[in-house]
Amino acid sequence: MAETPGKLGYEGYETKESGKREEFGTGSIRDTREGKGRYDLITPLGLKRVAGVYERGAAKYGDRNWEKGQPISRYLDSALRHIYEHLEGLRDEDHLAQAAWNILAATHTDEMIKRGLFSSKLDDLVSYQIDDEASQSKLIKVWAQYFAKRTKVIEATRLKREAAEHLNSPINNTCCGGDKCR
Repeated sequence: MAETPGKLGYEGYETKESGKREEFGTGSIRDTREGKGRYDLITPLGLKRVAGVYERGAAKYGDRNWEKGQPISRYLDSALRHIYEHLEGLRDEDHLAQAAWNILAATHTDEMIKRGLFSSKLDDLVSYQIDDEASQSKLIKVWAQYFAKRTKVIEATRLKREAAEHLNSPINNTCCGGDKCR
Protein backbone atom coordinates (compact mmCIF):
# COMPACT_ATOMS: atom_id res chain seq x y z
CA MET A 1 0.00 0.00 0.00
CA ALA A 2 1.13 3.55 -0.64
CA GLU A 3 2.61 5.44 2.26
CA THR A 4 0.63 8.65 1.87
CA PRO A 5 0.42 10.60 5.08
CA GLY A 6 -3.02 11.95 5.82
CA LYS A 7 -4.22 14.33 8.49
CA LEU A 8 -3.04 12.05 11.26
CA GLY A 9 0.10 10.88 9.46
CA TYR A 10 -0.73 7.18 9.50
CA GLU A 11 -3.31 6.79 6.74
CA GLY A 12 -2.20 4.49 3.96
CA TYR A 13 -0.66 1.91 6.27
CA GLU A 14 -2.05 -1.49 7.12
CA THR A 15 -1.35 -3.88 9.96
CA LYS A 16 0.08 -7.08 8.53
CA GLU A 17 -0.34 -10.47 10.10
CA SER A 18 1.06 -13.91 9.46
CA GLY A 19 -2.25 -15.72 9.76
CA LYS A 20 -1.14 -17.40 12.97
CA ARG A 21 -2.44 -16.09 16.23
CA GLU A 22 -1.43 -16.50 19.84
CA GLU A 23 -3.91 -16.34 22.70
CA PHE A 24 -2.77 -15.28 26.15
CA GLY A 25 -4.16 -16.43 29.49
CA THR A 26 -5.88 -13.08 29.82
CA GLY A 27 -7.89 -13.70 26.67
CA SER A 28 -5.87 -11.22 24.62
CA ILE A 29 -5.04 -12.33 21.08
CA ARG A 30 -2.33 -11.14 18.74
CA ASP A 31 -0.23 -12.26 15.79
CA THR A 32 2.61 -14.62 16.69
CA ARG A 33 6.18 -13.35 16.72
CA GLU A 34 7.42 -16.35 14.75
CA GLY A 35 9.76 -15.41 11.90
CA LYS A 36 10.09 -11.79 13.03
CA GLY A 37 13.30 -11.99 15.02
CA ARG A 38 13.66 -11.93 18.78
CA TYR A 39 14.92 -8.45 19.55
CA ASP A 40 14.07 -9.04 23.20
CA LEU A 41 16.89 -11.61 23.37
CA ILE A 42 19.67 -9.28 22.22
CA THR A 43 22.10 -8.70 25.06
CA PRO A 44 21.99 -5.17 26.47
CA LEU A 45 25.53 -5.64 27.81
CA GLY A 46 27.08 -6.43 24.44
CA LEU A 47 24.94 -3.85 22.69
CA LYS A 48 26.08 -1.16 25.12
CA ARG A 49 29.72 -1.90 24.28
CA VAL A 50 28.98 -1.89 20.54
CA ALA A 51 27.18 1.46 21.00
CA GLY A 52 30.46 2.75 22.45
CA VAL A 53 32.22 1.77 19.21
CA TYR A 54 29.60 3.74 17.25
CA GLU A 55 30.12 6.75 19.53
CA ARG A 56 33.91 6.69 19.23
CA GLY A 57 33.67 6.15 15.47
CA ALA A 58 31.26 9.07 15.07
CA ALA A 59 33.62 11.34 17.01
CA LYS A 60 36.53 10.25 14.83
CA TYR A 61 34.91 9.97 11.35
CA GLY A 62 31.55 11.74 11.66
CA ASP A 63 28.05 10.43 12.24
CA ARG A 64 26.97 7.68 9.87
CA ASN A 65 30.20 7.83 7.82
CA TRP A 66 30.28 4.05 7.56
CA GLU A 67 26.82 4.07 5.93
CA LYS A 68 28.36 5.64 2.81
CA GLY A 69 29.63 2.15 1.98
CA GLN A 70 32.88 0.26 2.32
CA PRO A 71 33.92 -3.10 0.87
CA ILE A 72 32.66 -6.05 2.89
CA SER A 73 36.17 -7.53 2.90
CA ARG A 74 37.44 -4.54 4.90
CA TYR A 75 34.82 -5.08 7.59
CA LEU A 76 35.52 -8.80 7.81
CA ASP A 77 39.28 -8.31 7.83
CA SER A 78 38.95 -5.86 10.70
CA ALA A 79 36.51 -8.13 12.57
CA LEU A 80 38.88 -11.10 12.29
CA ARG A 81 41.86 -8.98 13.34
CA HIS A 82 40.00 -7.78 16.45
CA ILE A 83 38.92 -11.33 17.30
CA TYR A 84 42.49 -12.60 17.04
CA GLU A 85 43.82 -9.66 19.05
CA HIS A 86 41.35 -10.53 21.81
CA LEU A 87 42.34 -14.20 21.59
CA GLU A 88 45.97 -13.12 21.88
CA GLY A 89 45.11 -11.47 25.18
CA LEU A 90 45.26 -7.85 24.06
CA ARG A 91 42.90 -5.64 26.03
CA ASP A 92 44.12 -2.25 24.78
CA GLU A 93 40.83 -1.79 22.89
CA ASP A 94 37.40 -3.34 23.22
CA HIS A 95 38.30 -5.86 20.52
CA LEU A 96 35.15 -7.95 20.94
CA ALA A 97 32.85 -4.93 20.51
CA GLN A 98 34.98 -3.73 17.57
CA ALA A 99 34.60 -7.16 15.94
CA ALA A 100 30.84 -7.11 16.55
CA TRP A 101 30.58 -3.62 15.05
CA ASN A 102 32.43 -4.75 11.92
CA ILE A 103 30.18 -7.80 11.56
CA LEU A 104 27.10 -5.56 11.87
CA ALA A 105 28.51 -3.14 9.28
CA ALA A 106 29.27 -6.04 6.90
CA THR A 107 25.75 -7.37 7.42
CA HIS A 108 24.29 -3.89 6.78
CA THR A 109 26.33 -3.54 3.58
CA ASP A 110 25.29 -7.01 2.40
CA GLU A 111 21.63 -6.14 2.97
CA MET A 112 21.97 -2.75 1.23
CA ILE A 113 23.52 -4.50 -1.80
CA LYS A 114 20.64 -6.99 -1.89
CA ARG A 115 18.16 -4.09 -1.79
CA GLY A 116 19.97 -2.39 -4.68
CA LEU A 117 20.95 0.62 -2.56
CA PHE A 118 24.71 -0.07 -2.62
CA SER A 119 26.86 -1.09 -5.56
CA SER A 120 27.48 -4.83 -5.84
CA LYS A 121 31.17 -3.90 -6.15
CA LEU A 122 31.22 -3.52 -2.36
CA ASP A 123 30.74 -7.30 -2.13
CA ASP A 124 34.35 -7.96 -3.04
CA LEU A 125 34.57 -11.38 -1.42
CA VAL A 126 35.56 -14.45 -3.38
CA SER A 127 32.82 -17.06 -3.36
CA TYR A 128 33.92 -20.65 -3.28
CA GLN A 129 30.37 -21.69 -4.12
CA ILE A 130 29.90 -22.08 -7.84
CA ASP A 131 26.13 -21.81 -8.01
CA ASP A 132 25.90 -19.18 -10.71
CA GLU A 133 27.87 -18.03 -13.72
CA ALA A 134 29.04 -14.77 -12.12
CA SER A 135 30.48 -16.55 -9.08
CA GLN A 136 32.13 -19.15 -11.29
CA SER A 137 33.66 -16.45 -13.49
CA LYS A 138 34.94 -14.50 -10.45
CA LEU A 139 36.47 -17.64 -8.91
CA ILE A 140 38.11 -18.69 -12.17
CA LYS A 141 39.63 -15.21 -12.55
CA VAL A 142 41.07 -15.25 -9.01
CA TRP A 143 42.49 -18.73 -9.42
CA ALA A 144 43.89 -17.88 -12.87
CA GLN A 145 45.73 -14.90 -11.37
CA TYR A 146 47.04 -17.10 -8.56
CA PHE A 147 48.23 -19.84 -10.91
CA ALA A 148 49.79 -17.31 -13.30
CA LYS A 149 51.88 -15.90 -10.45
CA ARG A 150 52.64 -19.38 -9.13
CA THR A 151 53.65 -20.59 -12.61
CA LYS A 152 56.08 -17.68 -12.97
CA VAL A 153 57.65 -18.54 -9.62
CA ILE A 154 57.89 -22.24 -10.48
CA GLU A 155 59.36 -21.49 -13.91
CA ALA A 156 61.93 -19.07 -12.46
CA THR A 157 62.88 -21.66 -9.83
CA ARG A 158 63.22 -24.38 -12.49
CA LEU A 159 65.42 -22.17 -14.67
CA LYS A 160 67.64 -21.25 -11.71
CA ARG A 161 67.99 -24.92 -10.78
CA GLU A 162 68.86 -25.91 -14.38
CA ALA A 163 71.40 -23.11 -14.62
CA ALA A 164 72.96 -24.13 -11.31
CA GLU A 165 73.10 -27.79 -12.37
CA HIS A 166 74.61 -26.82 -15.72
CA LEU A 167 77.24 -24.53 -14.25
CA ASN A 168 78.20 -27.04 -11.58
CA SER A 169 78.66 -29.95 -13.96
CA PRO A 170 80.29 -32.87 -12.12
CA ILE A 171 82.43 -33.64 -15.19
CA ASN A 172 84.62 -30.59 -15.21
CA ASN A 173 82.87 -28.13 -12.89
CA THR A 174 82.88 -25.60 -15.74
CA CYS A 175 80.38 -24.28 -18.22
CA CYS A 176 79.97 -26.26 -21.42
CA GLY A 177 79.33 -23.28 -23.67
CA GLY A 178 75.98 -24.71 -24.79
CA ASP A 179 72.90 -22.76 -25.85
CA LYS A 180 71.87 -22.02 -22.26
CA CYS A 181 75.23 -20.46 -21.51
CA ARG A 182 75.42 -18.06 -24.40
